[in-house]
Amino acid sequence: MAESAQRRVERSLFLRTLFGGSRSGATLERVAALMRDVPFAAGEVIYRQGQASHQIYFVVAGEVVLGAPGLTPWTFGPGDGFGFQDAMQEAPYARTAQAVTPVHALAFSVEDWFDVLEGHPELGRGALADHSVSVAAMIDELGLALAFPRAHPAPAAAGLDRPVGLVERMLMLSDASLLVRAGIQAVAVLAQRSRPSLLSAGTPIARAGEARAGRLWFAGRGAVELRRGTEVGHAAPGSLVGSLAILARERLDADLVAATDALVLELSEDDVLDVMDDHFDLARAVFSYMARERARLMELRARVRAKSA
Repeated sequence: MAESAQRRVERSLFLRTLFGGSRSGATLERVAALMRDVPFAAGEVIYRQGQASHQIYFVVAGEVVLGAPGLTPWTFGPGDGFGFQDAMQEAPYARTAQAVTPVHALAFSVEDWFDVLEGHPELGRGALADHSVSVAAMIDELGLALAFPRAHPAPAAAGLDRPVGLVERMLMLSDASLLVRAGIQAVAVLAQRSRPSLLSAGTPIARAGEARAGRLWFAGRGAVELRRGTEVGHAAPGSLVGSLAILARERLDADLVAATDALVLELSEDDVLDVMDDHFDLARAVFSYMARERARLMELRARVRAKSA
């Protein structure tokens, strides 16, 4: 077998392991064809903080550390991807990536990655599912209070006795952290499909142990709390309650309660995924949110682990 063909097969096998068997072989073949094998010597800088994030990387073998002044280092090993947090936000690299050991990585152009995701929605859905599992594990390690701190007191929602129109729902969703970069058409469709609930303080939205049944909740006005035993996490206006980690849980692991008089918008997971398939700007907005959420939790986790070491 020619070396190039052998490397193509090796990349396909690696991607099949990385992304799981649920992804189609044709999709993974397309991804493999667009990747480059890149070796790095121990100590070599892969990219520097402040450089444009044109490439994303997957580690096949070896260890990479991402660091920046004042930030706790992140370490990545085989099967991990890095560079995503910046690329998905179309921002310069926030950290310098350096090989700790000799590294074999696969490099992927950001634009090629987006082209593949747009042409193969199932890959984006799979990336979303994998992300939800990953962030759920980090939240479980950190605890609700640390993972979802109260940034500032949220004013109670006013006018609980009046209907919530489509325009108001559109405005709330367009400000939501998950959707802030989405186009107006995608937001309008989701607003039409959303179900508003006007809740007085202390009213439960859903209970721990209940089947989530594909539901997602956005805090539109007022504040929502996640309560698990003595732990309390917070969701301010504009938040997806429980973040995307909620997708990883068939049953809720916390009570969701209106902490103040609140307006909550409920959406189905299927509606969000269907609109992502039809409006790629929504998919890009979700990937950007995923990158921000993952970076935030990784930094928290790294600090906690460094303190306990």
